[in-house]
Amino acid sequence: MSVNVNLGDEEGLDRSRRYLRPVASLNLPGHPDDVHLALYKWLPSFEAWATGPGLCGSSTEQGPLPEGTVVTCVQCQKWRPKYERMLAPGYRPEDDVEALRRRAEAAEWEVAAARKFAAEMRDFCSPHGVATDYADQLIEVMDRAREGR
Repeated sequence: MSVNVNLGDEEGLDRSRRYLRPVASLNLPGHPDDVHLALYKWLPSFEAWATGPGLCGSSTEQGPLPEGTVVTCVQCQKWRPKYERMLAPGYRPEDDVEALRRRAEAAEWEVAAARKFAAEMRDFCSPHGVATDYADQLIEVMDRAREGR
C-alpha cells in the first residue's frame, strides 16, 4: 500500500476506521481503464491516508478520486455491498449474512436430528409407554417453537 500525500478529503474522517473510495486503474498495457473501489485508511507509521488495490484485486493509482466518481469496475461493484456491511460502525462478523445462513442451516440439522430421535423414541421399550409420551411431548414442544408460541 502506497502513501497518499494530503489530498484534502481526509478532513472529518475517523482515523480508526476504513472507508471505500473510488480509485483510478494503474495505466498498464492490456488492462481496462476502469474506476475501482479501494479501502482508504490512515497509516499511523506514515501519518498519512492511503488507498490499497481495488476490491477486485486490480492494481490502482494511489489516492482516492473525488467523492461521487462513478465506479466502472463490475467486480468492485459486486464486492461493494459486502464491504459496506463490514465497514459500517457496529458491524459484527457473527451477524453477517453468511454467518447467519450457516447458523440457520446448523439449527435445521439439529431440529431434524431431534425430530428423528423423537420418532425413534416411540419404539423404545419402556414401562407404561413413558418413551412414547416423551416423544410426543418433544415433538409438540418443537412444533410450538416453530410456530413462535
